[in-house]
Amino acid sequence: MPPTSHHIGTRKDRPRSAPTAHGFTLLELLIVIAIVAIVAALLFGGAKTFQEKAKRIKCVGNLKTIGTGVLQNTADLQGKWPAVYDGKPWYTVLNQSYGVTTNTFFCPSARNPAFTADRISYGYNITLGGGAVSAPPKYPLSVTRKLSELIIVADSIDTGSQQYYLVNGDPPRMGTRHEGKANIFWGDGHLTAESRAALTNVKYWKPDYVEP
Repeated sequence: MPPTSHHIGTRKDRPRSAPTAHGFTLLELLIVIAIVAIVAALLFGGAKTFQEKAKRIKCVGNLKTIGTGVLQNTADLQGKWPAVYDGKPWYTVLNQSYGVTTNTFFCPSARNPAFTADRISYGYNITLGGGAVSAPPKYPLSVTRKLSELIIVADSIDTGSQQYYLVNGDPPRMGTRHEGKANIFWGDGHLTAESRAALTNVKYWKPDYVEP
């Protein structure tokens, strides 16, 4: 009896599997979408942060110009702080007599840009300006305790009327539209960004404040 031979198939004999086209699976597609969403969020967030920083820088420049105008007006008044309103509001005086343009009174982060009594972006410390509309100022520069701790002008509220002056309170009425803070021009010419809670102390508002 002849020996049984075992047939071993060659590569040629084996059935070939049909080539498959490689495509995205549902899981891969979801991963790609998630990555794109994350990258887009990062780019958008970065752009938004850059945009807000640019607005804040512009606002600081505006306040520097406005605050310097107030100090110049004070010097021309022989050391008397300008009135909040004396026939015309303080900012109109700066516009007409000190060359501060109307656009300078608009914070790019504010919502109500219009050059009227209740639609400007910056307020003047009402305590300096007489304490009320049409009231003459009662604090000359000579009684000011510490200029570096005295608020002159700052971001004012976005809504309501009489946005052109600042009033102390708890919290003070001022606009904190720059990441929860208001830009402030102080009496010695320096600028900072502060929260409302940090500005309730009367020493920041009243020139002749005396420490208890």
